[in-house]
Amino acid sequence: MTPLSAVLEAPFTNMREEIWAFPLSRFFNFLPYFEYAFVDPIVNDEKLNFDSVALLPKVKAPLLVLHSEDDPIIPYHIGKRLYESAKQLQPAKVANKTTFHGFPPGKEYNHDWICQAPDLPHVVAQFITSVLN
Repeated sequence: MTPLSAVLEAPFTNMREEIWAFPLSRFFNFLPYFEYAFVDPIVNDEKLNFDSVALLPKVKAPLLVLHSEDDPIIPYHIGKRLYESAKQLQPAKVANKTTFHGFPPGKEYNHDWICQAPDLPHVVAQFITSVLN
């Protein structure tokens, strides 16, 4: 059974991009063997690579992508890129209902607190309404 829809909070495109964007990686990513010793083993392991973009053509449900502009763990542009990929790769009737909602910086939602956004219930309700129509 295909779900009616899915909500993704602060998603990323793939593990390679996220590793390079992760704040702690800047302490090591300048090392000449960083990609070979750390990134490649994770990305080349099917159980660890988390390639969300590669899976998008199989997603038959509209997505609501939520992302805070001040997310220090998964940068906003990565979540936005996943949304843009979904719009291109999902089946057309599904992609037309896939939605992105960004939360402005300064609200301190960061990576973990979008759930505290006062407008979140409205955003989700509006998405569900669009999916049902």
